[in-house]
Amino acid sequence: MGNAARPATQGLRHAALLYRTQADFTAAVLDFIAAGLGAGEHVLVAATGPNLCRLQARLDHRSDFLTWADMSSSGSNPRRVTSAVRLFAEQHRGQPIRCVQEPAWPSRRVGELCEAIRHEALVNLALAGSPAAVLCAYDLRLDARTISGAERTHPVLIRDGTEQGSAFYAAEELIPAECDGPLSSPPPAAAAFTYRHNQAAARSFAASYARLAGLSPDRTGDLVIAVGELAGNTLTHTGGPGALTMWVADDEIVCQVQDSGQITDPLAGTHRPDADDPSRGRGLWVVDQLCDLVEMRTGAGGTTIRLHMRLPAGHPGTVC
Repeated sequence: MGNAARPATQGLRHAALLYRTQADFTAAVLDFIAAGLGAGEHVLVAATGPNLCRLQARLDHRSDFLTWADMSSSGSNPRRVTSAVRLFAEQHRGQPIRCVQEPAWPSRRVGELCEAIRHEALVNLALAGSPAAVLCAYDLRLDARTISGAERTHPVLIRDGTEQGSAFYAAEELIPAECDGPLSSPPPAAAAFTYRHNQAAARSFAASYARLAGLSPDRTGDLVIAVGELAGNTLTHTGGPGALTMWVADDEIVCQVQDSGQITDPLAGTHRPDADDPSRGRGLWVVDQLCDLVEMRTGAGGTTIRLHMRLPAGHPGTVC
């Protein structure tokens, strides 16, 4: 996927706001939103809690033209944000729209930041040709790798009030290579299970491990549904077998599903399935909605999908 040709983005204006101060952020975003509202455009604003509150205090947050989302909760899994942006564009198909995003913040984990950059790259594909303007805010205090990723996935950069084309925009690749390489190997002590004939055994294995790891009953149920969807995809599209590997890392449980299949659509799972059309797949979309983070790598050698679920606060992070 990292070497796939990037589609033309005619009609889409995708810019990264590289800001130094809170005042710079607020002023630039308010100007961007005001320009859209002044033109009668619908605007999606997805920012972290504090920034979201500041913007709402300065705007009529009840406006029919404004849609608000808290990135620190709804955007914890960047793949969900890709889905939300696509849905917003579809709801206003053919109309000019604007989106404000805050995909990265200092407390975000390394894996989440990498997936956020992948999301930014996929926006170029998802909205290609759409009459859309997308402004993505990045605090320059973020790590150098994240800022570099923003520069490589946005054709336009805005810094210190100056707008210019990005000299680092990698037009020849869809996703920056550093965010599309193989995932790290599971730890040696990880629990492993091979499923061959049905989803039930994979779901049972995931449920037992999650309970021992201390995942809450509700979240265990979510994880079991997600594993069932992925195992079902394995058995339907590859004939099996599939490999399920689980471990605890710090304050989360990690569940990895591998099989021999290849997902050829980079946007798979980011389109909300039509409830009236059962022929369209829903598995990856469901997985993205349920998990705190989803990492996916796919190619001719097979597909690896890694699910992350946060454990309750104070959990020691080991399995009995």
